[in-house]
Amino acid sequence: MDDFLDDYDDIVSDLISSNYSTFEEKLKQYISYCTQPNEMNFLLSEKLPPVDFESWYEKCKSTQGSWVGSGELSWPLDKLENLSMRFELLKYIAEGKTDVPDFCCSFMYSENNFNIMVMEFNDQIVEPLARDLRKIFTRSSGLKNTVSPIPVELIKASDNWYQRPIGLIGIGLFISILGGVATAKVLGAL
Repeated sequence: MDDFLDDYDDIVSDLISSNYSTFEEKLKQYISYCTQPNEMNFLLSEKLPPVDFESWYEKCKSTQGSWVGSGELSWPLDKLENLSMRFELLKYIAEGKTDVPDFCCSFMYSENNFNIMVMEFNDQIVEPLARDLRKIFTRSSGLKNTVSPIPVELIKASDNWYQRPIGLIGIGLFISILGGVATAKVLGAL
């Protein structure tokens, strides 16, 4: 189980740190990992109730007015139904039935930059979903829900600042940019 969670955390980290050009591949890897036949897939199918995603999605899309991003997402109030609906959204996107820019232009538009749209989507949809699924895995298996903090970098896009997880390559770059012993100690503490 520990190996499963370690691999899950790595795949989530890769997905959350993806950009527009890598998001689709990382999302497919995440969905494949969560749906492969194993104990965790069984656990998800046991815990997450079935939902009628496509009807829900069409109803939400019908709320979009003339403003970009003005559609309203009426997520189910029940925690497990909500989680199931968000997971179905990721599967829907992974299957190519829509993409992140289209979704963001309908429901959560921030600016006309596909990389920013992916970061917003990851922050608002993917990261909370992955966190909640991990809770299901750990609580059902009796393991402690410990997640190591991930170092982040600040990215400025237009007039806004965003946090983005740093991958292994990014950590080396982060150390070389900041340099010094203090930086190495801070990252070593993570």
